[in-house]
Amino acid sequence: MDLTPVVEQATNFTTVFLGIFIEAAPFLLLGTVASGLVEVFVKREDLMRLLPRNRLLAPLLGGLMGFAFPVCECGVVPLTRRLFKKGLPVSMGIAFLLAAPILNPVVLASTLAAYGWGRILVARFVFGLLIAFIVGLIFSLSPSPAAMLRPQAALPIAGGAGEAAVTVEARPEPFRSRLKGALRIAGDEFFEMGRFLVIGSMLAALMQTLVPQSALLAVGSGPLLSVLVMQVLAYVLSVCSTVDAFLSLAFVGVVQHDASINPGNSGGPLITADGRVVAVNYAGDPSASQYFAIAREQALPVIERLQERQNYLSIGVNGRAINTGEGLSGIWVASVKSGSPADTAGVKAGDIITQLEGLVLSTDGTMSDYCDILRTHEAEETLNLEVLRFDTEEVLAGQLNGRPLALSFSFAREVAEDAGAAPSSGEAASYTYVTIADDSGYLKMDAPSQWRQVDGSAWQRDGEAIGLSLTAAPNIDDFQQTWGTPGVFFGVTDQIDLTVAEVLDNFDYNEDCTYDQRRPYEDAVYTGSYDFWYDCGSSEAMMLVLAARPADQGYLAVVMVQMLTDADLEAADEILASFIMSE
Repeated sequence: MDLTPVVEQATNFTTVFLGIFIEAAPFLLLGTVASGLVEVFVKREDLMRLLPRNRLLAPLLGGLMGFAFPVCECGVVPLTRRLFKKGLPVSMGIAFLLAAPILNPVVLASTLAAYGWGRILVARFVFGLLIAFIVGLIFSLSPSPAAMLRPQAALPIAGGAGEAAVTVEARPEPFRSRLKGALRIAGDEFFEMGRFLVIGSMLAALMQTLVPQSALLAVGSGPLLSVLVMQVLAYVLSVCSTVDAFLSLAFVGVVQHDASINPGNSGGPLITADGRVVAVNYAGDPSASQYFAIAREQALPVIERLQERQNYLSIGVNGRAINTGEGLSGIWVASVKSGSPADTAGVKAGDIITQLEGLVLSTDGTMSDYCDILRTHEAEETLNLEVLRFDTEEVLAGQLNGRPLALSFSFAREVAEDAGAAPSSGEAASYTYVTIADDSGYLKMDAPSQWRQVDGSAWQRDGEAIGLSLTAAPNIDDFQQTWGTPGVFFGVTDQIDLTVAEVLDNFDYNEDCTYDQRRPYEDAVYTGSYDFWYDCGSSEAMMLVLAARPADQGYLAVVMVQMLTDADLEAADEILASFIMSE
C-alpha cells in the first residue's frame, strides 16, 4: 500500500497548522499582556470617568479604540473581555472587538503598502468603522445588552442595566509586585485562550489540506456568490489581518474563464469573439476546465510602464520558482537584464536566489514571497540578497542597489576552522582563475592563474600509466616535494579496485601533519569522502585529500589540494566546485 499521499497530506497539514499558530500566537500574547496590564494598572473608576455616556458616541469611539490598542483578531478577544470586566459599555466593547483587527495603524499601513492610497484603503476604513458602529449601536439600543454576553464576560459591566459594581479600596502594592501580577494574569489568559487558537488553527489547516483553493474559486461566480466564497476562503486561510491585504492581491483583477489554454500560453491575450483583448492569461487547470487571467484594468498600467522601459516589480531577472522538496528552494534565474539591479549586484543566469531580505524564497513552490517583497519596496531601495551559484556550488551574499555579491560560504575554510587550523601569517594576494585541462582534454578544473606550472600528462604508478591526471602549482616540484608551496593534483583512473576508504588510507601524512578526521563528500557528480591534515611541516600547511566516484561507479577520482594562505583556501573552493571529467 502506497502511503506517500497520506504522508504528504499529513506533512502539509502540520506545516499549515504550525504556520497559522506561529503567526497568531505573538498577537494573542500581546493581547493577553495588554489584558493583564489593564486588569492591574487601570482602575475601574478612572475608566468610568473617561467613558462616554452618549449611546451614539460610545460605539463610535469603540470602533476607533484600535488606534490606542493596535491588536489583531487573536489579541483583541482577551483584551475586550478584560475591559468588559473593568466596566466598558457593551456597545463600545463590541464595536472595539469588530473594528480593532482592521482599524489600527499596523493593518492600515499594510493595506497602504499593498494597494496604495485609494478606494481600497478608504473603503476598508470607512466600512469597517461603519459595520462596527452599527452592530455596537444595536447592542446600545437593547434594553439589557449585558444579557447578550456570557456571565463570565459580563460582570461587572457599566452601560447595561445601569447597576454599579461594588469596589473595595485596596492598599497599593509595589510596582514590581503589580507587574508580576499583570504577567501572571496574562499567562493564565494566554493558556486559556490558546486552546481555542490551537483548535481553530487545526480546523483551518484541515480545510486548507483537504479543500483546494481552486475548488472554492471554481464555485464562486457572480457578484454575490463570489463574495460568499471569498468569506469562506478567508476562514479557510485564517491569515492575520496584519498581512491579509497582501494575500488579497492574488485575487484582485483575476478573471476565471473556460477558454482552453495550453502550457506556454501564459502571458498571451484573452480575446472575445469580436476581437477585444480583455485579459492576460496566466494559469490554468485543464483537468477541471479552469483557467485564469489578469484583468485588463490591472494589466494596462503595467503594460504602459513596460512600454516606457520602466521595470515593474522587477530587479532585472527572468526566472521561475523552484522547490526540490529536499531543502533547496528559490528563484532560478534564466536571464539577467544588462544594467539592472540584479546585474549590478552580480547575479548571473543559472543562479538560484535563495533569500531576499532574509526570507527564504519559494518554500511553497511559488514566487509569491518574492513578488511580495518587491511590491513592498521601492526600485532604488537596498535589499539583502543570497544566491546559490549552482555551477560552482558557491553561496554568495550581497545587496541589490548596494554591496555586490561575494562568497558567503567556504567549504575549505569551514573544514579548516572545524579542525582548528589557521592559514599561515603574512600577506597573500587574491587569485584570479583560469580553466585548465589535461593533455587529453577530458579533465578540467578552475585553478589560480598564478599557479603557472601545469602538467596534464598521464597518471603514473610504478612507471605505468593508470589514468589521467592534471597538476597545477607555482612550482610543481616544490609542491610535490615540500610543504611550502600550494598546488593541486586531480587524477582519474579505472585501474584501482579499492574502496574510497581504502584509497584514502594510502595517503598517510602522520609523520609531518596533524590528522583531523574523515568526512563524507557529495556534489552534483561525485560521492565519496575526504581527509583533512594540518600543521604540515615547518610551514604549517594544510592538505585536503578527496576520493570519490560518479554515480555509475565507472572510475575513481582523487583530488589533493595543498594550502598555506587564505587565498589558497579560496582556491580550494574553486577547485572543488569545478573539477570534472567530461566525456
